[in-house]
Amino acid sequence: MGDGSRVTTLMDQLDKVLLMAGIVRNSHGDKFTLYSLRHFYAVSSLRRGIGVFDVARNMGTSVEIIQRYYGRHATPIILATQLGG
Repeated sequence: MGDGSRVTTLMDQLDKVLLMAGIVRNSHGDKFTLYSLRHFYAVSSLRRGIGVFDVARNMGTSVEIIQRYYGRHATPIILATQLGG
């Protein structure tokens, strides 16, 4: 850790980084979790136009799971642009 103490868990590392960045809680007052990072990655990737197959492969899950949990974040405009070239 920043103070030289031993890291015991990945969550300890995340808590320290979030504290240093000043973003421990989201806009609803909920504490960020490791799942928050996974969700952020999936949503931001889809919004940037990265294909669902690539996102699924990078996350180690199926296309169906990405579509089910994160598909609503890929707006019709983004999808239409991808399909239209």
